[in-house]
Amino acid sequence: MNREELEELLKMIEMIAEPKEGQTFLQGLMNERLARSAMFSLQEKCASSLWQESVEHKGKNEK
Repeated sequence: MNREELEELLKMIEMIAEPKEGQTFLQGLMNERLARSAMFSLQEKCASSLWQESVEHKGKNEK
């Protein structure tokens, strides 16, 4: 995942979390929970990607 894709995803998550006019309190909570879930998934994906890169880098150094 490159920087542009990451920034676009973050913008989309922020849009989900923003309160919207006319929505109920419960809808706002649900949107916030959805945004937090998306952020957690994104963090997990980035951590996994970084871990994979470090393993590949370590393997190249051992050769």
